[in-house]
Amino acid sequence: MPASVDFRSVSVEPILHDINFQIASGEAVAFIGRSGAGKTTTLRLVNGLVRPTSGDVLVDGNSLRTIDLISLRRHTGYVIQGSGLERIGGSHGGRGDDGETGVAAGAIR
Repeated sequence: MPASVDFRSVSVEPILHDINFQIASGEAVAFIGRSGAGKTTTLRLVNGLVRPTSGDVLVDGNSLRTIDLISLRRHTGYVIQGSGLERIGGSHGGRGDDGETGVAAGAIR
């Protein structure tokens, strides 16, 4: 069964600052942005591969600080894709100012 994810004032210095969002159980989400924008870091926060410098990440209402991360990782998957989606978008081909675009998507079951 999919799990909900809640970011509460999450920061990872110097990449992410005071991130707040919720992903409902069963909801599909994609993070799209330039290289270095924090897409992969955000996904790594979800499965505990990166720890926030402040704030908290909750899975089904439980802080990652209290969850068995090995078990969580066995039920978590994510996809990181760059070049395959660079041609989609507006006049810049979906790319940021630096010419690089990436997509990161994840799911917990």
